[in-house]
Amino acid sequence: ARENQADSAILLKTAQTYDKSGLESQAVEYWQRLAHISKSAEAKERLTAYYLKGGKAEDALAHLLPLVEKEPSSPRLLKRLGQIYASLARLPEALAYFERYISLKPEDKEVLRQVIDIHAVLGNTPGGMALGRSLRLEPLPDLENLARGAALYEARGELREAIALYDQILAVTPDDPEILAKRAKVLLANGNEDEASAMWGHLARREKLLEVLEVLFRMEPGNTTVLKKLAGMYLDRGELAKSLEIFARLEALGVRTPEVLAGQALACEGLGRSAKALALYEQLLDGADATGGFRLRCVQLAGGLGLLRKTQSHLARLQEKFPELYASPQTQLRIAKALNAAAAQGAAREYYTGILAQDQVGDELTMAAFLGLSENYRQNGLPYEAEQVLRQAYLRYPRDGAVLGRLFALALQEKHFAEAWVWLERLAQQDSNVARQGAGAARMIGPLAQEVSDPRLLWARLLAAEGATGDAVKLARQVVRELPETTENKLLLARLLLADGQYGAAAEVAGPVSGQGGKPEAGLLLLRIYRAQGKSGAEKALVQRILTESAHDQGLVLDLLQAMAEEGLIAELCERADLAGRQYPESVAIRSLAASAREANGEVGPAIELWQGIVRDFPEQEFAVVRLAHLLFHHGRFAEARAVAERFPQGTLRPDMILLKARILWAEHEWEKSVAMYDGFLQPSVADSIAVLARERKVPLPQPEEPGVWTRLTVAESARQTVIDGLMTPTAVLEPGERAMALNRMAVPFYAQYRWQKQLALEKTARQAVIRREYLAAANYFKKLLREYPAEASLQFDLAGIYSRFGQLGHEAALYEDIRAAGGEFPGLTEARERNELKRQPRVALGYGYLREEGREGYKAIRKSWEGASLQYSPYLQHDVAVDLARLDYQDPGGTGKIRGNRAFVSYAANINEQLLLRGGAGAELLENSQPDTALVELAAEGRLGDRLTGILSYGRDVKHDTLASLGRNIVQQDYRADLVVDMVPSVQAGGGYLYTDFSDNNTMKGYDVWAAYLLFLDPAFLKFCYTYDFKDTVSGRGDGVLLADGFGASDHPYWTPMNYWQNRFSLYFRHQLSDDQFRRGVPRYYDLEYAVVYDEMGYAMQTW
Repeated sequence: ARENQADSAILLKTAQTYDKSGLESQAVEYWQRLAHISKSAEAKERLTAYYLKGGKAEDALAHLLPLVEKEPSSPRLLKRLGQIYASLARLPEALAYFERYISLKPEDKEVLRQVIDIHAVLGNTPGGMALGRSLRLEPLPDLENLARGAALYEARGELREAIALYDQILAVTPDDPEILAKRAKVLLANGNEDEASAMWGHLARREKLLEVLEVLFRMEPGNTTVLKKLAGMYLDRGELAKSLEIFARLEALGVRTPEVLAGQALACEGLGRSAKALALYEQLLDGADATGGFRLRCVQLAGGLGLLRKTQSHLARLQEKFPELYASPQTQLRIAKALNAAAAQGAAREYYTGILAQDQVGDELTMAAFLGLSENYRQNGLPYEAEQVLRQAYLRYPRDGAVLGRLFALALQEKHFAEAWVWLERLAQQDSNVARQGAGAARMIGPLAQEVSDPRLLWARLLAAEGATGDAVKLARQVVRELPETTENKLLLARLLLADGQYGAAAEVAGPVSGQGGKPEAGLLLLRIYRAQGKSGAEKALVQRILTESAHDQGLVLDLLQAMAEEGLIAELCERADLAGRQYPESVAIRSLAASAREANGEVGPAIELWQGIVRDFPEQEFAVVRLAHLLFHHGRFAEARAVAERFPQGTLRPDMILLKARILWAEHEWEKSVAMYDGFLQPSVADSIAVLARERKVPLPQPEEPGVWTRLTVAESARQTVIDGLMTPTAVLEPGERAMALNRMAVPFYAQYRWQKQLALEKTARQAVIRREYLAAANYFKKLLREYPAEASLQFDLAGIYSRFGQLGHEAALYEDIRAAGGEFPGLTEARERNELKRQPRVALGYGYLREEGREGYKAIRKSWEGASLQYSPYLQHDVAVDLARLDYQDPGGTGKIRGNRAFVSYAANINEQLLLRGGAGAELLENSQPDTALVELAAEGRLGDRLTGILSYGRDVKHDTLASLGRNIVQQDYRADLVVDMVPSVQAGGGYLYTDFSDNNTMKGYDVWAAYLLFLDPAFLKFCYTYDFKDTVSGRGDGVLLADGFGASDHPYWTPMNYWQNRFSLYFRHQLSDDQFRRGVPRYYDLEYAVVYDEMGYAMQTW
C-alpha cells in the first residue's frame, strides 16, 4: 500500500513483522511513517532506541521529548532523557531530568552519584552538599559517594562536614591512605593544630604516617607542614637522600626554621656533605644555640673538612660562651678529633693527654682517647709513639680486642710481619674465648668493638702482605661465606682477588658494592680492577660517575681524595687534589693530600712548593714542617732543611727531627758534629733508665743470657738480644702474671724512646765505621738499616759509595735508581750516577798470559800461554754477562810435546736481592789434532746467612791441565765446594771451605781450608795480613802399568794427586789509594802490591809477588 493511502494499522503490523524477522532497517522505515501520520508512542520509543543504538542522540531526542510531554511523571522516560543529555554534554538539561527522576526514584544511587558529579562540575555545591547529607544518613552508604560528597564540602569550605564524611569512610576502611591523606589535608586547612597533631600521633602509632604524608605530598607539593613532617620521617628512617630532597624544597620555599635547618644539617652530614652541614649549623648559632651543641658540631665539621682557621675560631667561641660544655671530657674528645683532622696534631695531643690524665673518666672515653692519641702519632709519622700508646692501652684493658686489632694493623703497615703474627694470635685466642664463654669473656668497649674484624680475615690480610695471595683468597672466601654480608668484607675479598690476579672474580664482587652508592672506596677499587683488565671504556665511564657523585660538596671531594690515597691511585690523586686545593685553599687537609701525592709520585720540586705554602699559611701544622724539612734534605738543600727543622723548640724536638739534623750535618761533612748529635739523643740510654726505675720499685730485672759460640761468630754485638730487647717484644707485653705486669709497666713507657735509640745507635755505628774506614763493617750496618727501617735516601747514597769501593757496580746503580725514583737529589748524585753508568758500559779487553808449572816429581809439568779477548756488560741492573775467548798453547817444559786449542766461556751473574747472588756459566775447550774436547760448566750461589755470615755453594767442571798427558787423556775435574765467610770484628775476617773433587779417571779428592785476615791499616794506605791453612787428600795416588807414549803408566793418574797434604800460606796485601775520598765514587786510582810465602808438609818453601 502507498504511504499517502496506507492505514495506521497496516503500517504498525508491517513494522512489527519486520522487527520480529530481524529486518531492522526495513522496520525503521515503517516506524518512521507511522510516527509521522499517527504520533504513535510505540513508534517513537522504537525509533528512540534505534537512534541511540546507532549513536544518533539528537535524532533520539526528537522522538523522546514528545513522549515525556505526554507522560511527565514517567521515571523510565526521565532517566532515559537525562542519560541522552549527559551523553551530549548538555549537563544543565541532564541535571533537570535526573533531579525529576530522583524525586520519583530516590533509591537509585547510581543516578544520585551522577547528579552529585554534575553538580560538582557545574559548581552547584549547595545542591551537591544536600545530596551528600542524604548519602551520609544512609544506613549502608556507598563509600565512593561519601568521598564525592566530602570533596564537595571541602570545595565549598565546609570543612567540618568533609571531615565527618571522611570519618564515616574510615570507619569502614581505616587504613585507606588516600582518605587518611585527604582528612589530614582538611585538618591542616581548618587550622586545627591539636586535632592534626593527634592524628599524626595516631598514624605514627599505626605506622601509616609515612604513607599518608607521601600521598599528601603528591596532593599538595608546596604544603610546608607536610614537607617538614615528611622530611623528618625520611630522616628518622635513614632515607637521607629523600630527606635531603624534601629539605631542599623547604629551602626553596624559604622555610628556614631552626628545626628545618637542624634536620637538613643532619641529612647532609649523613650523606657526607659536611660543608653544607657546616653552613647550616652556622645559621643556627645566633639565637638557636642555647646549649652550645650546634657550636660544637661546627668545631667537629670544620675540623673534618680540614678548615683549621674556622675550627680554631669556633673552638674559641665555644670555650668563651659555653665553658661547662667545653670542659666536659666528652667534648674534649670531640675537640681532639676535630683538631687532629684539621692537622693541628700538637694541639690535639694536648687534649688527648689531658683526658688520659683525668681520674674520673669512664672506660669507653679513656679507650677512645688512647686510640685517638695513637692514631694522631701514626698520622704524624711517629709509629713508635703510636705503638707505645697502644701498648699502654693494652696494659690497662688487656681483654679489649680493639687494641690488639690496632696493634696488628700498625705492625702490618710497618711491614713487621713477625710482630703482626704475635698480635693476631692473641686476638684469635681472645676470639675463641668469646665463642666458648660468651660475650663476657672479652670486653669490647662501646662502638670500638666494631673495629675488630674476624681474626681469620686479618689472617688473610697478613698472608697477602707476605705474598701468599692465593692462600689469602681461599681463606677469605671461606670466611666471607660464613659471616653476614657486609660491604667491608666484600671489599676485602675483592682486593685480595685483585692482588692474586683474579680480575674477573674481583669485578664480580666489587661491582654490586660499587653500585650501592655511599663511600667512594668501592668505586675506586672497581676502577683499579677495570684498569688491570684493560677495560678503558668501562674505566672512563666509572671515573665520570665517581667524579659526578663527589662534586656536590667539599666533604665529598675530601672523601674521594682520601679514598684515592688509600687505594694508591697516585696519578689521579695528583690531578684531583691540585684542582681541589685551588678550589678550597682554606682546607689544610686537601692541600696536604695534594702535597703528599706529589711526593709519592716522585715530584719533589712541586711537593716542596706545596708544603712550603702550607707551612706559610698554617705554621702550627707540625706534619707539614716535618715533611718539608725531609724533602729539602733529600733534594740537597741542606741549609733550608736545617732552618725548617729549627722551627721546633729545642726542648720539644721530635726524634725524627734530631735524626734529620744529624743526617744534615753528615751530608755537609760535619762528621764530628753529626756523631755528637747522635750521642746527645742516646744518653741516657733506655737500659740505664729502666735499671734505675727497677731499683726504685724493687722489681728484679731478668738476667742476661751469655751468647753461644755460634751467636758470637754470626751476630754482631750491636745486634745481639739484650734484656731490654726482650722486654720490648710483643711476647713480653702479652705475658700474664704480676711480675710480667710490673716489668711491662716499667718498660712500655720507654718503648718509643727505645725504638728511636736502636735506630740512631745503629746509624751512628755505621757512620763511625765509615769514619774509621771499616768499609766492610759499614756496608753491613747500612744494609741492616735499610732492611729494618724505611728506605732513607741519604743512607742509600752512602751505601752506594761503599759498593763503589768494592766494585759492586750493579748494587751501586740499583741504589741510585731507588734514590732517583723517590725524587732524591744530593750534591754529587748526578755525577756519581754518570760515573757508575760509565763504568758499567760494555768493556772489551785483550790480554796475554803465561804460566809455567814444574815439579811434584813430574806430575806438575806444563807450560801454558794464551792470547785472549773478553767482553763484559750489564744488560740489566744487577745482572752481568761475561764472554771470554782464548787461543791456547800447551807445551811440555822439558820436551817437544805441544797441544794447541781454543777456549770459549760465557757466564751470567744475577743479584736476586741483597741476600742472594747466583752465578752460572758454560763453555768448551776445543783441542786440535784430534785431541778430545771438553764441556765447561760453572754454577754458584752466594747468600747471607746472618748479620756476619756468608755462605757459598759452587760446582765447576773443567779440564785438568797439570800435564800434557792429562790433556791428552781428557781428564775432567768436577769440583763441589762449600764455603763460609765470617766477619768477626770490623778488622778481622775469617772463613773456611770444604772441597770434594771427582776426576774422570775414577779418582776423587777431598780437602778443606781455613783462613783468617787482619786489616793492619785502613785506607788510604791499606795493609792486610792473611793466613791460610789448606789440606788435600786424594783416594788414589800414583799408579803403575805399562808406560805409554805420554810418559805415564796405563794405570797411573797423569796429574798431581796430593795425599794427606797440607800447606801454610802467609800473605801481605798493600793498596795505596791516590785520593782521600772515603766513598771513592770516581774512577779508581791506586796501586797495590802482594807478597806471599807458602810452606808445605814436604818442606818446600815458595814465594810469590
